[in-house]
Order: sequence, then structure tokens, then C-alpha cells
Amino acid sequence: SVQADPSTRASSPAAASSPLPAAARPAAFDIEPQLGTLPWENERDYLAWMSSHTKEPLESLKARYALAQRFIGTRELEGVAIEGFLRTPREDFVRQANLKRAYDNTWLPIGWGATITDPAVVSMMTTTLDVKPDSRVLEIGTGSGYQSAILSNLSKYVYSIEIIKPLQAETDQLYTKLAATYPQYANIQRKLGDGYYGWEEAAPFDRIIVTCAIGHLPPPLLRQLAPGGRRVGPR
Repeated sequence: SVQADPSTRASSPAAASSPLPAAARPAAFDIEPQLGTLPWENERDYLAWMSSHTKEPLESLKARYALAQRFIGTRELEGVAIEGFLRTPREDFVRQANLKRAYDNTWLPIGWGATITDPAVVSMMTTTLDVKPDSRVLEIGTGSGYQSAILSNLSKYVYSIEIIKPLQAETDQLYTKLAATYPQYANIQRKLGDGYYGWEEAAPFDRIIVTCAIGHLPPPLLRQLAPGGRRVGPR
């Protein structure tokens, strides 16, 4: 299941996001013009649009669409999260040995004892996070990079921390490689570190997503959550 905690700090209903901190880098790519342009209401239009705008294999597009429809039917995938999910090629983030299982609804190993989270949980967390284009999102646990890739289709400001050094280096290289085709990935700021302490120099964050189950929100992360912000994670 997915847990969503609103900020316990004082908030103003009118505050959609906090002022951009001085340490934050401006977005490299403006995603707003593309939001809402993906036709996903029926498979034919989706496949035609994606085939004309990407080089992704038709087989993968069909599998992705079928999985999305399943999650839409169960309400695990709603709102803008639908577009983020349908724009993101999960096949790029699983390992070669599991490429044929990219759209199975299950977690898969990615090395160093880590896994890529199953699509259902990713869908629920993305939906619950309710990201806006100007939301600053902090992800604790970069992993394969799949979750941040989805978020980069919805927000211009995505920050991700990974504690496993070889995994962080591998995913960093993958983002750099894919950014030539998916320029929104260039908006993902990433670093090696202990997510317990967050990313203080880029705080506050409007959204914090934790990709591993924890019993409580660490105090440093709580301090970095903006007034009216939201924290989402599995439990």
C-alpha cells in the first residue's frame, strides 16, 4: 500500500509551491508545453501519437498502454500520473535479462540487492503525489531511475538521491544517455548520498517521495518539506 502524509507544518491553501531556493538550478527543459498533449483515451490514438513522436517499439507501447488501462480501471493510476506513466519507457530502466518482463506487474532485480518497484506501486505513488509542473520533488532512493523519469514528465524540478554508489553511477549515466532523446530527464538533479538527510541546499520541497518502506519521516526530511507539502511512500 501507499502512505501519503501532508506536511505538519503551518500552510496556506493558496501556496502551490515555495519560492525557488538560491541553490536550485533552473529547469533545463520546459515540460509545460507538452503536458496534456498526449492522447490516451483510446489505444489507436495513443499508439499513433507515440509512434510519430518517439522511436519506441510498438510492442512496448501496446504493453504499456494495456498496463495503464488496468491501473486506470482500479484507480491506481489517475489524473496527470496517467500521462507520466504512458510517456515513460519502463523497458529502458529494467536490466537486459528482464527486458521481456518490463511490463509485468512485478518488481525486478537491478543489481546490488536493489529492485525496480512494481508498476502498480509506482502508479499509486505517482497518483498520490499529485505533482504540479512547478512542484519541487525530492526522491529518496533513485534506484533504476524509473520513478524519477515518470516525475520528470510532470515536474520541472526533480531531485533524486541514491545511497548505493555503483547503482547511482549507473543510473546517472543512463539519464545522461537518454536525455538526448528525452530532454526532460536533464531536469533530474541527482547525487550520491544518504537520503535520511535529504538535500538541504535545495530545500524546501513541495513533494517528497520515499521509495522504501519506513516507519516515520526522518526529522531532516520533515524540516525540508515545504508548508502544505506532501510526503508519499510505501508501507
